[in-house]
Amino acid sequence: MKLAVRPTKKTQNVQEGQQEKICQRQKQRTGCREEKTRLAVSKEKIQEFINAKGKKDEKEEKILGERTKANWTKQAQALKAAVVF
Repeated sequence: MKLAVRPTKKTQNVQEGQQEKICQRQKQRTGCREEKTRLAVSKEKIQEFINAKGKKDEKEEKILGERTKANWTKQAQALKAAVVF
């Protein structure tokens, strides 16, 4: 049966130092990505995209509304036919 080995002060400090370095690297990498994306996409383009998406949604809602009406009429006709028999 092995006893759990606790890290000594020396190894604990080294581990914490390595962890800090890793965190700094990750922050640098993500920071660079954020700056590039910010420069690439302007606020105007974002607004255009949002407006275009809204128009597209309205068209899709109309189409879906027409489809649901058609489905309801088909179901109603089927029920009428079933009642006749």
